[in-house]
Amino acid sequence: ISIGLGPFARSESEQSAAKQLARCEFLSVRDETSMRYCQNWGLEQASLHSDFGYASSLWGADLPGLKNSSPPYRVGIIVRDWYRTEEGFRHLAASMELAASLEKRGHKPTFFIFDGFGDTTCRRTVQSSSFSNVIWNPNRLSISDQLNELAACDVLVTSRAHGAIVGSALGIPAICTVIEPKLRIMAETLEDAAVGWESPFEVADGVELVEATLDCLDDRRRAAQDVSAKHAESAHLSADELADYLQRVA
Repeated sequence: ISIGLGPFARSESEQSAAKQLARCEFLSVRDETSMRYCQNWGLEQASLHSDFGYASSLWGADLPGLKNSSPPYRVGIIVRDWYRTEEGFRHLAASMELAASLEKRGHKPTFFIFDGFGDTTCRRTVQSSSFSNVIWNPNRLSISDQLNELAACDVLVTSRAHGAIVGSALGIPAICTVIEPKLRIMAETLEDAAVGWESPFEVADGVELVEATLDCLDDRRRAAQDVSAKHAESAHLSADELADYLQRVA
């Protein structure tokens, strides 16, 4: 459900993925690149639908209202421990420098950690800094509370795809920190609601992307709402297909 596939560094990895997914009776992938893999592997059961994260009605929490924006703008920065790429190593330090530069320009940066248990390096780094931070721990922070914290942001700089996905459903434009190819795919998928911050993550480039987004914030917000609504319809189709499948096999 809502699977993203590739890229594969070794042919053995691709063969392993193909073998595992061939065992799935129900298979829904979230982007065209993943669908091409399934087609190449002969997985005729695969369907292409948007990620469940776009469909706020599936979250089990009410959608917060869109805030009225005015300076100082709150910039949410979502970082993660990701050591499979050189970009993953580099983005945390660059994100900290970006936050410092944005603060000097009068903005209010807030760091978000989506995995309070696994993102240990990022958690220690942001908690030892002077920046405000929100650490996701489902035992302490409800989904509604987490959504309210995200909804208080005017723009999100995110190294997690679901930061951009959930942000778009909240009407928040994103700057995708491209630490792996799916973040570039995400920036393209969200059309005018997102742009990519590419390696080597020059701070000046990041600041320029944030300021450009804030300069046309109303237009970017409308784009986020429009594109997320389109993807939410597709996500609901996937949910309906899953429900039908489960009903058949129950």
